[in-house]
Amino acid sequence: MIRLLRGVPAAGVLLGLGFACSAEPSVGTVSVPPSADFAPVSAVLAHGCGALECHGRVGQNLRLYSDYGLRLDAEDIPGGDEMTPAEHDANYESVVMLEPEALSSVWLASGRDAEQLTLVSKARGREAHKGGSVLRAGDDADRCLLSWLAGSVDIDTCTRAAELPPSPYAD
Repeated sequence: MIRLLRGVPAAGVLLGLGFACSAEPSVGTVSVPPSADFAPVSAVLAHGCGALECHGRVGQNLRLYSDYGLRLDAEDIPGGDEMTPAEHDANYESVVMLEPEALSSVWLASGRDAEQLTLVSKARGREAHKGGSVLRAGDDADRCLLSWLAGSVDIDTCTRAAELPPSPYAD
């Protein structure tokens, strides 16, 4: 409903609205961590957050593919096939597009103030998160993610964080 202003002809109001709606959007650039080193981080996020009842399902703001959850290719079997490079790439895109400006700020500050990222604050339980706290400050998964944000992925830490615990049913 358009409410006409006293003393302003209807045509003037409509013309003004037309100019307001036709403004060019401002486009900025952001600088984010490179995708080249993201696969170990992707594996950690997939392990801790990629279950089908969590971020491993369609419709999530942060959608994660994993070897035990949502698969990018319908031919890949959950629990049977390892994550593919395409799944790591899709996870990278999901993480980067979650909060690109905030991610850029953290990245340009070499990982400082990482908790301004929803990804970190929710995972640490500092912000409401249906899954509760899945990272503890200083644990291997947390250090893996922070190392990527700081520009130097700690592969050994990420590898440890992505390992599944041994099955209680193993021999």
